[in-house]
Amino acid sequence: MIEILRTNDVVLLSALEVELTVNHIDTVILDGCSSAAFGGIGMVARRLMVPADQEQEARRVYSDFMKVHG
Repeated sequence: MIEILRTNDVVLLSALEVELTVNHIDTVILDGCSSAAFGGIGMVARRLMVPADQEQEARRVYSDFMKVHG
């Protein structure tokens, strides 16, 4: 698994996860529980992960997404 995004912004994380899913890219969110416990002080960010064989396409989708929504 490859990290595509690390953030405490749950709206951005959720929107990008949907965009990747729509583009048939598998996603996993890591550190959600830790972030919920410590996220209020910015200690632990959530990580959006994709399979290594989908990294290139995921980065393209992420880049396009940020051009429109970033």
